[in-house]
Amino acid sequence: MRGISREHLREYDGAIADYTKVQQSSPRLGSIRLADLYCERGNLRLGERNYADAAADYERSVSIDAPTDGCSCDPYSSLASAYLQLGDNEKFRSSVQRAQARRRWIAPEVLERLKKTS
Repeated sequence: MRGISREHLREYDGAIADYTKVQQSSPRLGSIRLADLYCERGNLRLGERNYADAAADYERSVSIDAPTDGCSCDPYSSLASAYLQLGDNEKFRSSVQRAQARRRWIAPEVLERLKKTS
């Protein structure tokens, strides 16, 4: 529960350490919590217009490939948006393609921008 408390206090590095320990004893639960934490921190950073760090967090979340339950943060659209804000069209297109390959939801406005950058 310490990881959850730290996450709510935005003590992300401590929460990451705690969830990594959880992952050792319960791989599925630890992975879900880590992926969600990275995604949530990415959302915070995206809101702060810190696009590079947001993209890095979303990439970490995506790389964990933990299942989501519909209530969890889904990093795919946000990752594409971060790359779009950074002006990295290649990574933008790649992130949308990865999401589509994994059958993840992508916001319609992101797909519309993909058509315009192609």
